[in-house]
Amino acid sequence: MSELKAESKAQCPKCGGEILVGLKNFRCRRFIKSGDQSGCNFILWRNDLERLGKDELSDQEVAAMLRGEEIALELVSPKSFKIFACTGKLGEQDCKDGKIRWRIIFTYPDVKVLGAS
Repeated sequence: MSELKAESKAQCPKCGGEILVGLKNFRCRRFIKSGDQSGCNFILWRNDLERLGKDELSDQEVAAMLRGEEIALELVSPKSFKIFACTGKLGEQDCKDGKIRWRIIFTYPDVKVLGAS
């Protein structure tokens, strides 16, 4: 049994609904695929970070992000193929098609801004 199913506290960050755990994704019970504004748009795919060299997101990682926590990640840059460390948390993203989708937002704690003191 996954952590999310065992934890009855796992709630949708958008509407507070119950999170359903599938083989390929995590989604809100109130999710409406068509993008209807009356439903919820929360869905997170297990393989969202695959293009950055990460295995599928685990139940524990998603449970932590649903609680508002950041998770530690070690990813691979698709351009330089260098490994980099960052943290990730859930967030919404405006897409070109006008829809809002959920994704993992990265924070880079070790990055220094040029010109900053």
